[in-house]
Amino acid sequence: MPELPVAILAALTAVGLIAVLFASVSVGIWLGKRRRRVEEADDPHIGVVQGAILALLGLLVGFSFSGASERFVQRQDLIVREANAIGTAYVRCDLLAGAPAAALREALREYLSARIELFDAAARGPDAATEPSRRIAELHARMWEIATDAVRSTPQFAVLVIAPINEIMDLHAVRSAATRRHIPMLVMVIMIACAMASLGSVGYVMGLSRRRFRGPVVLLILLVSAALWVTIDLDFARHGLIQIDALPLQELRDTMGPRHASR
Repeated sequence: MPELPVAILAALTAVGLIAVLFASVSVGIWLGKRRRRVEEADDPHIGVVQGAILALLGLLVGFSFSGASERFVQRQDLIVREANAIGTAYVRCDLLAGAPAAALREALREYLSARIELFDAAARGPDAATEPSRRIAELHARMWEIATDAVRSTPQFAVLVIAPINEIMDLHAVRSAATRRHIPMLVMVIMIACAMASLGSVGYVMGLSRRRFRGPVVLLILLVSAALWVTIDLDFARHGLIQIDALPLQELRDTMGPRHASR
């Protein structure tokens, strides 16, 4: 279940979108009524413009949703790849001698705990993630030092041991970059503005015809609001109801023994 602040933020976003689109229709109705020309409601040019704006809205929402969905799947896949890299490095510690193997296993367990801690802290904001990020940077250096020192006595295993450690560090950098990648703010503003313009044009035609809100218009508002909300929530998956989970990392932790538990 999502935490209360996350649920409240998601609810406020949804309510805000619905309110803005309802206001757009209301303003359109008001402007249409001021014209006081019922015959203009059947003007074909109005229908052409209205259809073009709705088509543009569909295009913007479609591309934005596709991009947000792709980024969501990519972030989840990176967690799986990261868990696989940590698990591979942990298993290949068996190729090393006793003391270096134990030291590298302990460092990997600590790294996994710090990685899960960072995942949980990232949802609370940049300040909460500062300490886990510092620990991860220190553990990167520590794991690399242990691994490179260990393979000097067994150079035949150098590639097998060093490669997964290097992959762990690379995946952390890729994952951090993917977390900061979102829909550009300008695109989001244009998408919401287009939604307001399209529904405002619907209200304008209703005002020319001197009609009030009807069920299909309310349904259209709710559907457009839902599409916008899902797109935004999906793109900010650590701060909404649609969450990326750290299950692969947590499952790996359960297989690496009791000593790795988060502190």
